[in-house]
Amino acid sequence: MGPGTAPAAGAPSRLGRYQIVGEIGRGGMGIVYRALDPTIGRTVAIKTILVSGQGSEELALARRARLLRESQAAGQLSHPNIVAVHDVGEQGDTTYIVMEYIVGQTLEQSMAGAPGPRTAAESLRILADCARALDYAHSKGVVHRDIKPGNIILQSDGVVKIADFGIAKVLESSTLTQTAAVVGSPHFMAPEQLKGEAISGRTDQYALAVVAYALLAGRLPFDADSMATLVTKTLYQDPPPALSVNPTVDVAGDGVLRKALAKTPEARYTSCSEFITALRAALEPGSVSTTATIAMPRLEPAAQTPPTSPPLPAAATPAPIRKRKRLWYVLAAIGLIFAFRGLFMENKSRSAKAELAYWSSIQDRKSPALFEAYLNQYPDGRFADLAQAQIEALKEAPDSEAAGGGVSAPQPAAPAKPQPTASDSVGVAVPAAPPKPVTAPPPAAAIVATPQAMSQPPFPACKAEFTTIAADKFQPCLDYWSGKGYSPLTFAAAKDRETDGAMLLIGSFQASGANRITLLEPADKRQPDLAAFKRQNYRPDSVNIFRSPEGPRFTTIWTPAQGSFEARGALDQAELERRLQQHGADGLAIVDLVAFGPKDGLRFHAIWSQTEVPSRALLNLSAQDLRQQSAQLQQEGYAVGRVSSYRTGDGVRYAAIFEKGQAESACYVGMTGFDLQIRQNEAVTKGMRLHYISHSDGRFSAVWRK
Repeated sequence: MGPGTAPAAGAPSRLGRYQIVGEIGRGGMGIVYRALDPTIGRTVAIKTILVSGQGSEELALARRARLLRESQAAGQLSHPNIVAVHDVGEQGDTTYIVMEYIVGQTLEQSMAGAPGPRTAAESLRILADCARALDYAHSKGVVHRDIKPGNIILQSDGVVKIADFGIAKVLESSTLTQTAAVVGSPHFMAPEQLKGEAISGRTDQYALAVVAYALLAGRLPFDADSMATLVTKTLYQDPPPALSVNPTVDVAGDGVLRKALAKTPEARYTSCSEFITALRAALEPGSVSTTATIAMPRLEPAAQTPPTSPPLPAAATPAPIRKRKRLWYVLAAIGLIFAFRGLFMENKSRSAKAELAYWSSIQDRKSPALFEAYLNQYPDGRFADLAQAQIEALKEAPDSEAAGGGVSAPQPAAPAKPQPTASDSVGVAVPAAPPKPVTAPPPAAAIVATPQAMSQPPFPACKAEFTTIAADKFQPCLDYWSGKGYSPLTFAAAKDRETDGAMLLIGSFQASGANRITLLEPADKRQPDLAAFKRQNYRPDSVNIFRSPEGPRFTTIWTPAQGSFEARGALDQAELERRLQQHGADGLAIVDLVAFGPKDGLRFHAIWSQTEVPSRALLNLSAQDLRQQSAQLQQEGYAVGRVSSYRTGDGVRYAAIFEKGQAESACYVGMTGFDLQIRQNEAVTKGMRLHYISHSDGRFSAVWRK
């Protein structure tokens, strides 16, 4: 840590008894100050988190608890290669943690100042100190979970220290409820961490191996233009050989790195120190003592004593030998059969993963040749239809990467369709009266996809498998896939936190042109549209509600009605439970259920429909209740179909609909956008597609089905 700068205007002059001297840096969670402890005259670093004004009261309490857990975890650790924690306190809305002040710079700053591969000696010195610190922390039951160059500090005296155990998880603690959230820095996260699985010390070892690779090769093992591609590479691809960049690494060193970067924790080294010892032995032969070879005296064979019993007749001995040989032949044949079967299944799995990785690397490109190459390699692949569609569209697109760089001649313009305008409602497309929603055309109009209908290529994010797209780009995306015979299946609206808060739509299309969609409607449009769609024999299939300052905004999927249905909004819980009981008796099944409004004025929007699929709705479930009920109802033949979250006085609760006799499903709640992308990639490898998605208070809930 450098000396920092003067405190910014409005910064506190003191935190507790500590006098603020300067500002060291700012991060996603708060500010780090340089301060003086007047009691003993010691310079310290103080990390702060402003826990209020950053969302709900519950989120503020969660942040405070997180910082207190940080100090509790790091306070257990006393090691020369770990930044010491001295104190923790609160002042007003600010919670702070007092740490050892380090004079030096982070490894990230050092690598940025001198890019390129480091020498083996320098790399091993840094890595060895890190390995000792991590093995010590692991022995105390603490996993760092965010090892990266930015958390490795190089002191001016050459000592290396690991900082920021702020997302460490105390393994022995059993009081923290796990959610689908993923914490860490994506480039350094192990596959099990990306997938939200159990973590261990070998998770930190993987991150340390990424740091080692970056030091020795001067680059990261995996890099990509998009988060989806990065996750896919981390989960399914091997890193390029480090020796291709730095020949001094050689084959042995590259093999050590690959073992520490293994996809499964069990395949890695047992400890970080074992990993560094193996790396040192490979990079600096002779520097590591190996196990001594002890010369044993040569033993002469003992004299054979003739048997005392008479030998068997010569004719009697061969028979049992032949039988034993035949038995061994049979066992060997069986073993070979199982070996070849296992090899076949493994190759099949690897082929599927390789295809997914291939597709992820080209899906956002604008070169028809890339998609033609995909079809040549995977003519019957799972993305073959999409590849063919991309080829047709890109050959018509003026900005495609077609051979020769020529510009395609413009096609005759299709007749302009009347579109809803921004003036219809708060800057988003809404249906007029009679409704002309943002909608896929009826199936009859999409039987033949003409060149004119396909002349507008999809945006990079506009994919039939899974889509995250800005609301103002949704209409061209929808028009394109409508021309292919696709229609919306499920969509939720959310604010893009990485930009200026632009509205995003996240969901999927299906290979059917029947459904329609209306986007972000105000509440006063609901009843007129419901009546108009009902006259066209459509019913609402799912509703997602976005809470805006102007009031709730409804994104609705409309599907052809089959039999009677009922849609009700603004139901309190007592009325909802009464209608659930009433419709259960008259043959209408609950098909959609979402909550909206403040926690002290909660209201539900529900849809019932005449269907042959029995369903059950459960309310006020905690995350643990949801898991338990899913497991119990699965034994009765029910699978979760839809789930949405809402807030009550008791915290976040879930409403879920379970449907009987449906395909295998997977459900995750409490996801960030990053978590959602990871789960989507994971679902694709299992042959699942997004079935339902909802969004509330910055978190996603989703269901995937076979």
